[in-house]
Amino acid sequence: MNRIKILAFDGNKYNLLALQSIFARQEYEFRSTSSSFDIPKILETWVPDYLIMDDGLHDGKVLDLIADIKGLPGMKFCSIILQVDKLNDKLVTDYLKSGVTDFIRKPVVGTYLLHKLNHHHSGKNTLTRAKDLSGKVERMSEFVKKYFSDDLVDQLTNQTGTVELRGSQQIATIMNLRVIGLDVVAENQDPKTLADFLNEMFTDLMDLIYGNSGSVNKLLADGLIATFGVPVPSEKDAFKAAKCALEIVEYLQTINDVRPKFIKQPLSVAIGLSTGKVFAGLVGSVRRLEFSVLGEAVTLADQLKAYGELRGIPVLIDDKTMNSIDSPQKSLEVALPAGARPFNVGVFQLSQLL
Repeated sequence: MNRIKILAFDGNKYNLLALQSIFARQEYEFRSTSSSFDIPKILETWVPDYLIMDDGLHDGKVLDLIADIKGLPGMKFCSIILQVDKLNDKLVTDYLKSGVTDFIRKPVVGTYLLHKLNHHHSGKNTLTRAKDLSGKVERMSEFVKKYFSDDLVDQLTNQTGTVELRGSQQIATIMNLRVIGLDVVAENQDPKTLADFLNEMFTDLMDLIYGNSGSVNKLLADGLIATFGVPVPSEKDAFKAAKCALEIVEYLQTINDVRPKFIKQPLSVAIGLSTGKVFAGLVGSVRRLEFSVLGEAVTLADQLKAYGELRGIPVLIDDKTMNSIDSPQKSLEVALPAGARPFNVGVFQLSQLL
């Protein structure tokens, strides 16, 4: 247990002895001095939580003395409790402006002083915990911004106990995406020019995903894996994933219309969408953590992407995704070769949401 540190400053040694007896209990660490010149020496090795001092010190120039004490290293966050004979509105205002936290009337009653001090300390601890929590939320926000959209970040940092980043089983729609043709461009283009183009393109792709409440799980050399429904699920995750996939197809068509001269051939995209139960959570070590997803839906989305690339189909979805979209759509079941149907699911080409 952290002991509460009390420094008493009083020119009357009997008053100091009285205060010492009040703070004799083990939860307090008590020191005292009768000279203001001793305070800087004490602060070199020990910083109090509270300074208790008498208003009759220093030839009545107690305001100047308080200002000097508050200016000493380590005293910025020390609370000052002033012992007073009498108070009026002007004195209260002047004392508070100078840095006094609270007052206690003389003669000091031990139980009342302890009650007042413990009340103050409880408030200090609450403020400290609030600042600590605020710092944790801020650090968490910076961490999750790497993976989640702004609205999900707001939900994650404003909820307590309802979102589990360390690991959970959830139903989600997984997107696996590859931009086809980048490997050819990479072989023949200046690295800086290519990097600038890729950064701009992936920024736009991620904005489309974030705009549909998706999360970027992993960036690949020429593609990415995104999730819809983790860590915060909704009733329209499959619909948002399908809508996002079609928007990406449209975006690539626009890119081809205005593509730079160094991209000789049009780029295309292959996207696989699969819905199912996945593990979602932080995976890694103390050196590096990533928010990862594992499950059959993750594997199936990758297989659908690969088969779509082979057949020249921009968006392939499984039957669970199609049934979860809950919106009119234009889709066509794709006949797969014998033995090529992953996990014996229905596979559909998605071309439009109505």
